[in-house]
Amino acid sequence: MNQQRLSILLSIVLALFVGGLVYWALPHQPITPTTEVASTTAPVVSSAKGPSPTTTPKNTTYPSIVPKDGMSTSVQGGVVPFTVSFTLKLNANRSCSVMKYALVFGDNIEKDVQVPQDQCAKPYAVVVYHQYQRAGIFTATLSTKPVVGAGVVLSQIIITAKDPSVTSGTTKTATFTTSPVTGSSPVTVHFSLSAVDSENSDINYIIVFGDGQTATFPQTVAPTLSHLYRNPGTFIVTVSRGTQCSTGQCFGPSTPIGTVTVTVI
Repeated sequence: MNQQRLSILLSIVLALFVGGLVYWALPHQPITPTTEVASTTAPVVSSAKGPSPTTTPKNTTYPSIVPKDGMSTSVQGGVVPFTVSFTLKLNANRSCSVMKYALVFGDNIEKDVQVPQDQCAKPYAVVVYHQYQRAGIFTATLSTKPVVGAGVVLSQIIITAKDPSVTSGTTKTATFTTSPVTGSSPVTVHFSLSAVDSENSDINYIIVFGDGQTATFPQTVAPTLSHLYRNPGTFIVTVSRGTQCSTGQCFGPSTPIGTVTVTVI
């Protein structure tokens, strides 16, 4: 009985030994321990203020130069009778909507000027002649002449017609010019005189701008003044030749030189 138990025990030991040899004879992969790696991705933080506003660039508008109709003269005064040539520059905006103009010479005579149909797509220039036969201060006016309604004043020039019997220098009359006569507020209008009685220190030329303001032309041979019209309206500008003047105020008799209408829109 004891011999049988010993035999069984030896069989078990032999089996374990053989099993161990077989296990270690087979190839095995090494076991690598697991290491936790921290994430390198930054967390996404939601902004409470929302997306950043987008800045929109401001639109910049540059003023454009608008062509204008107008006129010029060969002379602005003379001893009657004398002839003035008016050079009219019309249809500056190359439009066929305005085809007729009116040229008023200021001595109760008017002439219509028609732009030819085949010229309406381009600027049109024409020369008009007029003879002044009596003395006086005349305002020559160029304006549009629509079929219905009032026209728009485009240009005005003062024409001084002198009496041939008056030759004394003390009665010499200045020529008064204005530019522009129409504009958008605020607009600066320039006024100028020529042939001023510079030899008479007691003579001043006073201008009334029509908006409650007045000024005195400086005593130079060809004085100029500028005036700013801030508000829209129609203003009658008057220039007078005053005598016995001191520091811009005249106490003697005055002689009107001329008037011009300034339109501010």
